[in-house]
Amino acid sequence: MINTKDFKTKTYLKKGNNIGSNKAWVIAMDVGYSAVKIMSKTDICSFPSFAIRRKDNTASIGDAAPTDIQYKGEDGVIWDVGEIAVGKISQSDSSNSEEMLYSRNRYTNPMFLVISRVGIALGLQGYMGENAGGKKKIVLQTGLPPAYVKADSKPLKNILKGKHEFYLKIGKETWKKYCFELEEENIWIMQQPLGSLLGATLTDEGKQTPDGKDLMNKNVLIFDGGFGTLDTFEIINRTIGSTQTFDHLGMKAILHKAVNDIYNKYDEEIAVSAMQNILSTGKIKKYDSETVSTKTIEIADIVETCSYDICMEAIKSIRTIYNNLIEYDYLLVTGGTGDAWFSTVKNYFSKMEGLNVIAANRATTIPQIFSNVRGYYLYRVTALNSKKSA
Repeated sequence: MINTKDFKTKTYLKKGNNIGSNKAWVIAMDVGYSAVKIMSKTDICSFPSFAIRRKDNTASIGDAAPTDIQYKGEDGVIWDVGEIAVGKISQSDSSNSEEMLYSRNRYTNPMFLVISRVGIALGLQGYMGENAGGKKKIVLQTGLPPAYVKADSKPLKNILKGKHEFYLKIGKETWKKYCFELEEENIWIMQQPLGSLLGATLTDEGKQTPDGKDLMNKNVLIFDGGFGTLDTFEIINRTIGSTQTFDHLGMKAILHKAVNDIYNKYDEEIAVSAMQNILSTGKIKKYDSETVSTKTIEIADIVETCSYDICMEAIKSIRTIYNNLIEYDYLLVTGGTGDAWFSTVKNYFSKMEGLNVIAANRATTIPQIFSNVRGYYLYRVTALNSKKSA
């Protein structure tokens, strides 16, 4: 039986000593539907992609958890961000609609600006101290699903560019002010799965792995299982080939199916947005109004079955589109959902001679959820250090 906690989006705030550039302070950021992931020279972080306005700016009660993040904008309004915000969603919550949380057109949602600013701020933790007042330019590398790059790059840049001024409070720390400007020319966007391919061939020092050249010269299909989408990206004869974005496959699809199955089996209606909290325990509470009692119900079996079913649907989709993968040397599995599916995918294709199923974080000890953002970061740093402009 699975541990449902493995499916929950967590906060990860770690200091690092990553490769950097003397020419700019590089931040890589992936604003996913489930989590915001960030990497800089001094930090690697992630937090749930959710924020909620604090009513009347009321004060917190009790001790702050290390993962508590609070944001205060120019208007003085305080937002709870990440896990502390997710914790406020009740089992039957209907106020946070899926359209608001998971829509592709989320750039105009005030919450998107909040979580993006928080992500950048986490990537700036070491900036001021190292650069004597922050004289280095800030360069931001991010990415989008392949099918969205052309249409969504402009609205994404419009949110990220310009001057930003706000305050941030993490855990028990005091409020810290951030004031910086991002020039549009210093915001770079690539196709998300490409980040994982690049990261799979580079060590943490930005050097090519012993087999990195071989990997780049072979036929590779990238299988990027995320929260909102499953993205595929192929390299055929050293050329980028077909890219696909499936917006009906991924963790959101698993949770949708789980919510429906819970209702059909237990007649208990659960909001998809509330599933993150439920995954922490793997249990729901069913209320009986006649006896004024509650019953605790385990749902790990339902989540496991739903995950397997969606994984099989994803495998069927790529087999159909990519000719049963007979032309590929490598299937590179990446993304948080891809990580949860890795053993299933590897076992499914185990009898395919010549097809190697590998994980995108093969060259690092950094968790799989950071594979895309790690690739973004290493690419942009090495490009700057080698005087490339692309």
